[in-house]
Amino acid sequence: MSPILDMQRRLHQAGRIRIGATVKAKNGKSRPSKLEEFRFTSSNEQAIQIIAGTYGGDAHVWAEAPTGKQWEVTTAADEVRVLVPPAAMSFTQHLEMWAGGGCQRRCDGNEQTNGEPCACDPEKRDCKPHTRLSLMLAEIPSSGLWRLDSQGFYAATELLGAFDMATMIANASGRSVLPATLRLEQREVKRPNEPTKRFCVPVLDLDVDVATLTGTDAPRITNGLTPIPTIAAPSLAEQLQAADNPPERAPRQN
Repeated sequence: MSPILDMQRRLHQAGRIRIGATVKAKNGKSRPSKLEEFRFTSSNEQAIQIIAGTYGGDAHVWAEAPTGKQWEVTTAADEVRVLVPPAAMSFTQHLEMWAGGGCQRRCDGNEQTNGEPCACDPEKRDCKPHTRLSLMLAEIPSSGLWRLDSQGFYAATELLGAFDMATMIANASGRSVLPATLRLEQREVKRPNEPTKRFCVPVLDLDVDVATLTGTDAPRITNGLTPIPTIAAPSLAEQLQAADNPPERAPRQN
């Protein structure tokens, strides 16, 4: 059975990994608030209960869920072990403009999803970078993906770099799925004549021995997961050398 052209392969979404929550302000209205630990939401109650038992926290019904009946848990963990699928099925990044009616504009910097030229004005900042990554939780028994969304600039640049590195390591090791650690890092920025800004950034650390990247062997996976069978593949150093010095082709015989 062949796939439909231009349709991306996807695993089902088991739930969401969240780095913020909605809280009540002093004026009685709701406002977003950053978290120091990961929060998980899902329509699968059993999955949330297992996450609470693994990472701590109180699993309960999410009263403010936007659709359907969902459960949530704010854990005691600021890092979790994950598995990173190929970027084609787990990573997207767009400039987006949202309003009360939903997403009004989405583009990749050159072209919008409707085929028109990108109308996001970088000077006015009317569009924000939206980074979405979907990961498997290594310590939770589920084949589904857990999606994390971020609108931060640092997340946009650093997660893109992490997935570029994951692609290089996957090609060099022959492994399509890589173990990693997802961390929630607290940061602050100080600028002249401005108040200190504090925010959290999701960071993806690949569990790979970087010292082996320059050797002749395939990169060594460093965490304690059961090894996935690999196929023989050249190292990154060999691939880069081959790119700079392509082999000569034999003369064609007529």
